Amino acid sequence: MHFQRLLITAIAVQGLSSTGLCASQATFQLFTPAGTDNSVKAADISADGSVVVGTSDSEAFRWTAAGGYQRLGWLPDPNPTSFANAVSADGSIVVGSCNSTLHVAEAFRWDAVNGMVHLEPISYASGLGLSVANAIGNNGSMIGGYSYDINIDQPTVWTTPTTPQYIGEPGTTFTGGVFDIADSAPVVVGYNEVPGINFVGSTWTPGLGLTYVLPAGFDRSFLERVSSDGSTVFGRASVGQGESFTFRWNANHGYEMLPTGIPTAQLRTISAIDGEGTSGVGQYRVGPYNTPSQAFYWSEATGLVHLRDYLFSRGATPFVPNERLQPLAMSADGNVIIGNILPGIASPSPHPYWFMARLSPTDPQPIGAGYCGPSAQNSVGQSPTLQAIGSVHVADNDLRLAAEGLPANVFGIVLASQTQASVPNFAGSLGTLCLGGSVGRFNRHDQIRHSGPFERIALQVNLSDIAQPLGSTAIQPGQTWNFQLWYRDRTTSGSVSNLTSATSITFQ
Repeated sequence: MHFQRLLITAIAVQGLSSTGLCASQATFQLFTPAGTDNSVKAADISADGSVVVGTSDSEAFRWTAAGGYQRLGWLPDPNPTSFANAVSADGSIVVGSCNSTLHVAEAFRWDAVNGMVHLEPISYASGLGLSVANAIGNNGSMIGGYSYDINIDQPTVWTTPTTPQYIGEPGTTFTGGVFDIADSAPVVVGYNEVPGINFVGSTWTPGLGLTYVLPAGFDRSFLERVSSDGSTVFGRASVGQGESFTFRWNANHGYEMLPTGIPTAQLRTISAIDGEGTSGVGQYRVGPYNTPSQAFYWSEATGLVHLRDYLFSRGATPFVPNERLQPLAMSADGNVIIGNILPGIASPSPHPYWFMARLSPTDPQPIGAGYCGPSAQNSVGQSPTLQAIGSVHVADNDLRLAAEGLPANVFGIVLASQTQASVPNFAGSLGTLCLGGSVGRFNRHDQIRHSGPFERIALQVNLSDIAQPLGSTAIQPGQTWNFQLWYRDRTTSGSVSNLTSATSITFQ
């Protein structure tokens, strides 16, 4: 297909996506309550996916595969309860809140040395001292949440248990809260009430204060998640209390609205992202506002798909019949997802389980060897590379191809061949085709990718469905395959396309 015609076709189908996979590497596990407890809820996971925190009956827990449930206790109270809401990236610190007979709720910080320690609220002016901790980050040194006083939630950051800091609009009379903190940077995200406007998503950093993030055309937003380095945030925006739309933003690339990818689906919220901000999970619904929500998985490589379908397509079984997944947290590499089981549409009784899903048997890692670089410089002054991530084992069927440094908002397709070559100005392009022999094009509607404002393209490749001129073929152990991305490029030389460098993978 001529590339210009290909791009016209891509524009018509850019909202569609499909996993197109039939793999056997994903796993799905259910976990029952601790001891004789009746119910359990998970809340967060450490960066490496080894530590999970949550609440079993009325007590916070910290869980590991080796040690099982570790009960964390309560702050002193005649009727104690505790709820773990977040865990530090290294899994050593847990934060949350305890119900208090006197103060209704008290935020806490827990570690193995100091146990559970109360986090002071901003004030006790109304006779109450309510505080809740929702997030921990900046290498475990910052805790975020809110304090409650004078009928408002006050966005609060703690650097020690006795140093609450208000991070909202000046005057401490406006509602706000903290939802997340970057793992390795002092970047806090949440929302604030802005006088004369509405609730607006905000970032806060020491010394710089508040930055508001509100996509054009909306008057309300909430920032819900931030990447490990603090550069990329995810949130939702709406007009008033109308339908919510999920977006991704950073200072260098601006806004990207995430398409639903699911017919008639309406996005509600994103509950977790990976460390780089290239994949995430959340909730959507189809139908009226009170329709039960469904879980989605989104990544640059797959687009937005139904989470249960995506896990099933990758071989994960079994699922709880007629029940819904509520994903809540994701490991930094995006490989491990945890969450809770919600009642099904036809089954209103809750099920007391939490789940852990793994997308592959090993952590995603770079594979193959790059060649034919640097690629030709494109219209934004970059020489993009194509990187392969996943597993070299054919049985794992785990391959993601990712290119960076592309022009914004252009389409591209992956090329595949078992032969290497060097063809300058291929098909009138600015770049060099690094593949020879039988070259296949991944140009089905579910395979064409778009760089968006973040200037990246990724594709999850099914190893049993490799595009070739005479029809798709399956990769066999011992074969070496070469891949390259062909993309649209608007250059001053008149070329209308370009190519990245290539990568070569020998499969086992």
